[in-house]
Amino acid sequence: MKEHSTNHYDIPGLVLRRGQSFSFTVTFNRDYDIEQHQLCIRLAIGSRSMISKKTQIRLLVDGTPSGNGWSARKIPIEDDEIKTKKNNRISVQIDSPSDAIIGKYNLLVEVRPLKKDDKNFSNKQDLTLFLIESDIYFLFNPWNKDDACALSSSEQINEYVMNEHGQIYLGTPNKPLSIPWYFGQFEQSTLLTALALLDQAQLPTQNRIDPSIIIRIISSKICSNPGTNNGIFPSSHDKKIYSSENHGYTSSTSIFKQYILSNCQSLQGGCGNNWQHAAILCSLSRSLGIPCRIVTIYNTACQTDGTQNNDIHWDTKQRPLQKLNSDIICSSHVWNECWMRRHDLPNDEQDWQIVDSTPVQMCDGIRRTGPCSISSLRNGELSFRWDSLFIHSTINGNKLHWIVYPDGYMELLDVQENIIGTKIITRSLNNEFEPEDITKTYKNLKKLSDRNDNLAERTKNDVDIELKISDDIEFGDNIILELNANNKSNEIRTITTALTIFIISSNNQKLIFSHEQPIHILNLEAGKNDNIQLKITPQQYIYYGKQDNIIVKYYIHSLIKETDQTFTRDDNIVFNKNDIIKPILDEDVIETGKPILLGIQIANTLSRQINNGRIYIDGLGINQIVPVNRSFAPKESTILHITLYPTRIGVSRLYITFISDDVYSSTQIIPLEILHEPIKEQNKPLLKTNTETLSKTDEKVDKQTKENEPISSSNISDQEDKTLKNEEQQQPLKILSTKISDEYPDDRTSNISPTKFDLSSADDDDDVDDIEELNLKKNQDESSLNQNTDSSLPQDSTLSLDKDKISVDSLDGSHDRRHETDNKQQLK
Repeated sequence: MKEHSTNHYDIPGLVLRRGQSFSFTVTFNRDYDIEQHQLCIRLAIGSRSMISKKTQIRLLVDGTPSGNGWSARKIPIEDDEIKTKKNNRISVQIDSPSDAIIGKYNLLVEVRPLKKDDKNFSNKQDLTLFLIESDIYFLFNPWNKDDACALSSSEQINEYVMNEHGQIYLGTPNKPLSIPWYFGQFEQSTLLTALALLDQAQLPTQNRIDPSIIIRIISSKICSNPGTNNGIFPSSHDKKIYSSENHGYTSSTSIFKQYILSNCQSLQGGCGNNWQHAAILCSLSRSLGIPCRIVTIYNTACQTDGTQNNDIHWDTKQRPLQKLNSDIICSSHVWNECWMRRHDLPNDEQDWQIVDSTPVQMCDGIRRTGPCSISSLRNGELSFRWDSLFIHSTINGNKLHWIVYPDGYMELLDVQENIIGTKIITRSLNNEFEPEDITKTYKNLKKLSDRNDNLAERTKNDVDIELKISDDIEFGDNIILELNANNKSNEIRTITTALTIFIISSNNQKLIFSHEQPIHILNLEAGKNDNIQLKITPQQYIYYGKQDNIIVKYYIHSLIKETDQTFTRDDNIVFNKNDIIKPILDEDVIETGKPILLGIQIANTLSRQINNGRIYIDGLGINQIVPVNRSFAPKESTILHITLYPTRIGVSRLYITFISDDVYSSTQIIPLEILHEPIKEQNKPLLKTNTETLSKTDEKVDKQTKENEPISSSNISDQEDKTLKNEEQQQPLKILSTKISDEYPDDRTSNISPTKFDLSSADDDDDVDDIEELNLKKNQDESSLNQNTDSSLPQDSTLSLDKDKISVDSLDGSHDRRHETDNKQQLK
């Protein structure tokens, strides 16, 4: 699987990229005569695969291309030793098209005997169909220029497809705060979750070709619809308000494992937040081969009516009218960009596409957003699907402040132009710990600057007011909002300022509590400037929820009495994460199977006690929660020791987070490498097949060898080979084993067990092209063998497999294969 860049996947079976070839070798119990039999390969996907729907591919092994881009041909066998002794093996190469259906396939081998006279097919009952008992997954192929997800830059592929580690940015435009995240797109739970979501959405198998359709479906399943359990997270729009529990997620895999273990039911205890939704979608996209990155937009219109105006309404007492203020502007919002070609765009445009999996409640129901072309958005071409007009309004627009009089009349007070989507960033390709500003890919910045100049010309006020707030605020601190007022007139000005505080649920944006502080009055002399200091105390917000559960929003309304000039501002307070933990490792390179002793220093830098703490650890197959059964007084420090047992190998990172009743620490990462155990046996042959005996003569041959020891092609003498060859001609043709590889020739191969299908129950008018309609069944009775040598392919033929020689490289899903040596460890 190395040639397909899928050797990192920790999932049983074969993972392939569409548009590339793979090969396998079939070993029969006797010589295979191409003049007497015809070999076909079937690839079937879905519960009801049909050739008419292109969900079943039937390929004659003669190199003839099918009408849908698939082909199969016989290729030389490179094993000279076996090739000279026997003619019972055939190697086949399969070429897949660049627009193949993605998902899990079954591989079947079909053998038909030919009539001796005209080489036509025998009747249907002579057909034998064998299922290769190994799942085969086809994914999108960013390396293939004809694939809809093709990327030309290897640096971009390494980052947006192959990188399992990332940074998610929150904070403010001037001070982005990064959150480390482990995507884990190569772990088994990730790919299984992606395919399960497509099945739950009942997306027809034949439609799983276009990445725009697939990514739209998957994004709609990150959160459940109201009243349902059909997504990974429950809905935040249900009547029951779900809180964002302090779950300590630092990886997508910890979420996927819970989802799979719950039989694909929504996780309980929290509906997640927008950056977790984006992180999960990024993992699922990359696992399917769709390039994906996480993007942060500052000052986003998260809930709008699709227009570019976001309205804030005030009463005549300088207080906000919450019932009218339905437009929500978030300090930051996180969504995804996925790279793909869209045939519905002009010139089959290939571009980054915006996808937002966080649900938005609209007049027409719950909306998931995208994919939407960024270049079309920047050029103002909003007629293309999907949701272009809505997305444009979330990152472009003005904020309008209105005063509402008792009779309902409204008057415009203030306009803040281009206040929406002020900065857009993603992780840099050049420095993984630094953000890259990509605002210019979304907006025409020159046009925006021209609009700001026009605004400055039309506003003529004689008091300048500027708001200052610190970028360094921790949860539990006093929050100081400082207004600097400069009186440019020749007369005294009376400034009345009102501060209103809203505590809002971070999940469903519902108001929890509001507080109106007394009006502040400042008499400002002519030509003077002064400061108006407003304070929010910890007691006004810390008792209403934990840091990640609530939003502290402020509204400021200043009125100059003499001129009716107004100054209005509203925004969310952005809190820093507390750096109260520090991980410590004595060794950063450890052999697999050995425990890791992780030290965690906890230092309470706060002025209050920390209670009921929990440590969350992710990475290297570890998803562990460690309760801390003690309290920490202010300024207290201690070191805890935790023993861990990683289940994956390779160079990776551990993600550690500490959460208590009122503290959510920043996530700390520490690099770690897990090495292979020494391989004890490396010289045994990878392929060894059993030869079953059906007569007393065969039993005598068996007794001459070790009892019950399988006979391999490497230990049969020339004399024994001649004897067996004569006897094999009297036996029905059977498949003993198959050896699958992803690129011919390739040393990354595995023995796969082929299972025979029984066709005896098929009706005469059934079509053999439809596996389901044939009612194919695995043969459960392998003890009775058909002794009729007149028929070369009896219906009850059985298969044998030497299961003590299976290559870990392509079948074992219990470890990380990214850093394997060339030697193959073998299962016992």
